[in-house]
Amino acid sequence: MLAELLQFKLHFNSKIEKEEFYWKQKACTNWLQKGDRNITFFHNFASQRRRMNKICSLQGDDGRVTLEGGAMKEIARNYFQELFSMKGTKNLNHVVSKVRKCITENMNRMMTTKYTKEELYTTLKGMGPTKASGVDGYPTLFFFQNFWHSLGRDVSSFCLEIINQDSQLTNLTNFWPIILCIVIYKMISKTVANRLQKVPDLCIDEAQIKKKRTGRKGILALKLDMSKAYDRVEWSFLRRIMSEMGFDVKWIYFIMQCICTIPYTIIINGEADEVFRPTRGLRQGDPLNPYLSLLCSEGLSSLMRLAQ
Repeated sequence: MLAELLQFKLHFNSKIEKEEFYWKQKACTNWLQKGDRNITFFHNFASQRRRMNKICSLQGDDGRVTLEGGAMKEIARNYFQELFSMKGTKNLNHVVSKVRKCITENMNRMMTTKYTKEELYTTLKGMGPTKASGVDGYPTLFFFQNFWHSLGRDVSSFCLEIINQDSQLTNLTNFWPIILCIVIYKMISKTVANRLQKVPDLCIDEAQIKKKRTGRKGILALKLDMSKAYDRVEWSFLRRIMSEMGFDVKWIYFIMQCICTIPYTIIINGEADEVFRPTRGLRQGDPLNPYLSLLCSEGLSSLMRLAQ
């Protein structure tokens, strides 16, 4: 009887903890990670935020404003499909003509060495503990970090099979726990990014990573409009840049798989629209993106060296 009571208490506390994490996420109160309990404040805050973020109308390309939900979804879908559609890169050979081959065999060997369970666990510990994996998903701390002793073996095997053996998901049973797949992808992406971050200092043009802070003589000040820069990255250009810099073919293929295989869904006021697949762009929030954007910027550095 006592064992059953203790088991029930543990189960009940687990449910309460999950609900508190959920409402903290809805309220976006990161400063209350360890403080207040599940009280009316969280519910009121979340409801107020939902009302403020509600989209009541959208303006189409023709200038007309619509209030109808289906029409708003169509406007949003068309906008982002156009934004993430491949446009091509003009004079690609000219742009990359001065990109330096700076990736050595040792660097390629380091990046393509088999990943380990320890690397994945280090990545998991570095992820924000209260970051949710979905609208109603488990936060990283509640599910993955707290129960790593139970599920670490299976999750590690799944992730290592993908990044070490280039597996593709073909069985529909693998797609069922969608609230967990987002965290698992981030574990894979961040683990790869942890290796990639060792490269930029050795191959990125110093104009990107250094600023002249002393002396009277300057060379050039350049202001660029980088609006929607991630969204407009052409995949063919990124692939060519990595190839010119000397990245291993297998590494390039895996990076492109991370970028190209993810579908998008537009959500308007909590309702998901049709799924579509982009043909260009880098996703905001992907741990790989800061490093990939640096590689893309080497195209500009190449043009400046060519002009010089």
